[in-house]
Amino acid sequence: MHDLHPRPADAVTRVLDGSNRWGSLRVGYARRWVQHRLTVYPPGTSGPERRALRVWHSAPAWTIIGWLVIVAMCGAAGLSTVVGAGVATASIAAALLAAESASRTTRGAVRTARVWSGDFGTPDQQMDRDELVQLATRLARADDDLDAGRITPVEHENVWGAVYSELG
Repeated sequence: MHDLHPRPADAVTRVLDGSNRWGSLRVGYARRWVQHRLTVYPPGTSGPERRALRVWHSAPAWTIIGWLVIVAMCGAAGLSTVVGAGVATASIAAALLAAESASRTTRGAVRTARVWSGDFGTPDQQMDRDELVQLATRLARADDDLDAGRITPVEHENVWGAVYSELG
């Protein structure tokens, strides 16, 4: 039975896990160009490893926000701005070191492919983009099939490994 009121820690874990076991497909825009970036974690990457990678890759955002929040909290507690800045810097540095350490073993094995396409792109760029999207579709379908019980964890791992190898 599903819990209608999940614990806050469960919600944070779901956010940090991401929507896919295997990595992500991100789409970004720059004027008339579109970038598709497929990131595939090494096959067999566990939940904790995946969370560590996502925390490390999102560090530019959370370090700035975290630093500002800590400085504001120190100010609200009556500490001087200099002390608040020192506390924030030390706290964020410790968090960054922890994130770096937790993601170190898996981070070097992550495979990424990027394709730019746009109004003035070549047919080859369009084909590369389509291939990248097809790889991501295969991975997402494998996740769906595993969740629905249509394939076993071993079969899921085989699909993941095949795509990972294609990016190598």
